[in-house]
Amino acid sequence: MRPGTAGRIWIFLIAFAALIIAGLAVGVTRVPPGNIGVLPDGKVLPPGWHLRLFASRPELEGPGALSLEGEARLDTPEGSRLAISYRLEVLVDPETLQHVSENLGLGAPGKRWKDALTAVLKETIAADGGSLLYTGVVRRTVLERLRSSAAPLPGSRVVDLKLGVAAAGGQSSRLVDTPIIFIGLDGADWLFMKPLLAAGKLPALADLISRGARAQLRSARPLLSPLLWTSMVTGVSPDRHGIVDFTVYDPAIQDRTPISSGARRRPALWNVLTGYGLHGAWIGWWATWPAEPVAGLMVSDQVSYSLFALDDAGSSSHKVFPAPAWREVRKRIISGGDVPWNDLRRFARLTDADVTDLEARPALKPGQEFEDRLEHLRQILASTRTYHALALWAREVLQPDLLAVYYQGIDEVSHRFMHYASPVRMEVPPDEVARFGKTVEEFYRYQDKLLGELIAGRNPGSPGREPVVLVVSDHGFLSGEARPLRPADEFEGGAADWHRLHGIFILAGPGVRKADLGSVSIYDLFPTLLYLCGIPVPEGLPGRALLEALEPSLVRQNPLRSVADLEVPFGSETPATTTLPQGERTEALARLRALGYVGGFSGPIEAAGALGKNPPSTAQGDLRNEFLTAHMNLGTVYAEREEWEQAAREYRSVAERFPRHAPGLYKWMESEFQGGNSAAAWEAAERLLALPSLPPEWVPGIAEVAAAAGHEATLENFLGGFSDASSAHAARGVLAAQAGRPQEAAAYFRRALDAQPLRTEAIDALFTLESSPDGREDLTRRLYKALEIAPRSVFHLNYLAGLLVSAGRCEEARPHILAALEESPDSAPALANLAKCLVAQGQLEQAVAALERGLRVTPDDHGLLTTLGALEASRGRLPRAIELLERARERFPRDSSILNALGLAQLQSGRPEEARQLLEQSLEADPDQPDVRSLLSQAGG
Repeated sequence: MRPGTAGRIWIFLIAFAALIIAGLAVGVTRVPPGNIGVLPDGKVLPPGWHLRLFASRPELEGPGALSLEGEARLDTPEGSRLAISYRLEVLVDPETLQHVSENLGLGAPGKRWKDALTAVLKETIAADGGSLLYTGVVRRTVLERLRSSAAPLPGSRVVDLKLGVAAAGGQSSRLVDTPIIFIGLDGADWLFMKPLLAAGKLPALADLISRGARAQLRSARPLLSPLLWTSMVTGVSPDRHGIVDFTVYDPAIQDRTPISSGARRRPALWNVLTGYGLHGAWIGWWATWPAEPVAGLMVSDQVSYSLFALDDAGSSSHKVFPAPAWREVRKRIISGGDVPWNDLRRFARLTDADVTDLEARPALKPGQEFEDRLEHLRQILASTRTYHALALWAREVLQPDLLAVYYQGIDEVSHRFMHYASPVRMEVPPDEVARFGKTVEEFYRYQDKLLGELIAGRNPGSPGREPVVLVVSDHGFLSGEARPLRPADEFEGGAADWHRLHGIFILAGPGVRKADLGSVSIYDLFPTLLYLCGIPVPEGLPGRALLEALEPSLVRQNPLRSVADLEVPFGSETPATTTLPQGERTEALARLRALGYVGGFSGPIEAAGALGKNPPSTAQGDLRNEFLTAHMNLGTVYAEREEWEQAAREYRSVAERFPRHAPGLYKWMESEFQGGNSAAAWEAAERLLALPSLPPEWVPGIAEVAAAAGHEATLENFLGGFSDASSAHAARGVLAAQAGRPQEAAAYFRRALDAQPLRTEAIDALFTLESSPDGREDLTRRLYKALEIAPRSVFHLNYLAGLLVSAGRCEEARPHILAALEESPDSAPALANLAKCLVAQGQLEQAVAALERGLRVTPDDHGLLTTLGALEASRGRLPRAIELLERARERFPRDSSILNALGLAQLQSGRPEEARQLLEQSLEADPDQPDVRSLLSQAGG
């Protein structure tokens, strides 16, 4: 090889490699005859050779097939901006395609069809206000318009079209490629369902439970449906989402009107899914009228529910979205008159003669149907069947990513008929018991049948896609011996007295594991559904995504994503009007009163007068525009969180404007006292004492305030003329205990229990005061007597179990602990008692698990903290023990049991000085502790 030859060869090789690389970036491509090539930007390459860029490799299509994707941004007549994504499939004559491309440019055929589609979309928006674009039904409408108009290219026609609302919040990444069905069963209760499940009477629910995750769903007070169902779909409490009552004050009519979607201040699940490009169908959810724009379908609660239902004359009043869907919705509405009387024989004992008489009687006037139990039952059936039919239609026709349907029937039937169920606890006519004794049970079975129909179907276009099914209730419902002694519909405003704190939770389907989750929160539903939909979960929510309900492999493959907040639009296109027509409004309010949901002092705050020019504001705004029930409900929300200042503010606003509203006064007193403001609490107490009548059960609470504020003499004067002996004895017991006369106090409390065995404040006091074996045994007997009257009372079960556990009688205590946990699975005293029994049996790990379970729900409960702290100290885990006990002491700085446990832990940690100070504080609080004095000597005291 000659010199330099090798170098020339290397230069040649490098140049050849560069040519190859350049050929990959810029080159030619050939579209075979009879075919076309489509570039990513929609430009069309006719048959032949074409220069192309590496990034513009064409996809070869069949003869004349043109596929166009893009996004159209258009304005609605109302000024809103819509982003509509599309994919358009067109068949074009190849010769026409080539001719147009050669003469007008490669992108001309696609541009012509894009322009045509944009024009049709503009026509749709002009005709329908853009509402059709949010539902899958739009595809047929737009296709018809495209096909009926002149084709922008001769010999071409539309094959297929897909439209969607472009995501505003980001893109979702679905965890499982299957639809989600979210079913709400208002008032469904595990305790009532338990024997029905055991007897095989609820097969659909039993099937879900057998293959999925179940839990007690812990609700939130006040136990009122519009507040709770809105909390489920917003993930926040009523003070944040704004739905705080069944009704809202409308300044336009200066009166109350049923709650509307316009009152909600946080985006709901349907807003979030729309913002993330997912379609949903929302059927009958609380507080959804006027219907909001969603990607999919919204059928509001004003369509058919027996509590709320606009008549046909109001069909344009935003009952559904999109508005054209009303045509399909209206076809499926069933009125009470459409339900044959014979259908009621499943739920009530009716003879042939009864049915004949019912068919012959004249129709009742509007509003009167809720005064007649059978007619009300017929209305409930009509509403249930209507929304069920709409849910089936939405599932099969729209095929949404998430279908949510709310059934109100169980709660409504329970309110009207639960007092007839066995065992009968009140004076009701025997013939009515015979007729309605099985009504609630049969309705549960009927609802189970409907649930089975809804979840059994498969999407026609996707056979075999088993849905993920979530079934929940907003609260439970008292039954059996736990029921109040009066029917729920016989006293105004008393509906929530029948509600239990815990409802049901069942999750089943692909990706869900079989598990008993124990107890979960109502606030966990929103983040869990977001996670299942592949949407990030906002930070700062009171709930969490229930990842433990899912298969671990699924969770590993899909780590939880979080964001500061979900920035999605909501409410901006909700119609401003929230006022029902007069007739519907009057009927709706009458129905709410019939079930005990509203009543008493129901006027707006302004009706009390004397507001002045600048009334104070609260978290809900100007008091002139609100009802006292909203403030009472908000007060309850704050009190449950022990935010006493905010609670007192809400209750005080009621008391100032309704000076004779006893519940407002008492709650104001209670919250001020809990917040440490004894002077303000006594101000409220004085107003209570001045009322012409006072509920006897409140008097001991007033006595506690009187003792703290130094007004014992005033209360003694009041008690001198008070007629209820049991309450007077209990009040005097409170005064004696606060004055340091424990034996006198115990005697008063025993006399109070002699007259009224269920008195909670007397039992609570005696549990502390009675330290002798005889005194504790006497209290044990009294608790057994109380449980004969109220066998499912969690309060009495816990105190009895506590006495038995402290006496070393764990086997005797165990059934009472389990009964308390069945009624209230998060009960801190029951879990503490359970843990103590487990410790006695040497099951330390199980005891720790029980206490940790309780602290997840009530992290500041001093009983759980103290018990777990003492247990951890006994296991030698002193830093953890001291941390827990210090948390308990923050809440109860003078509690001797906490001080003793903490002192012992400090002594074991080698800190005798800290231990001595704690034990001395304990003896100051309770001098009668010989064991503590002995321990103090060990600490050098």
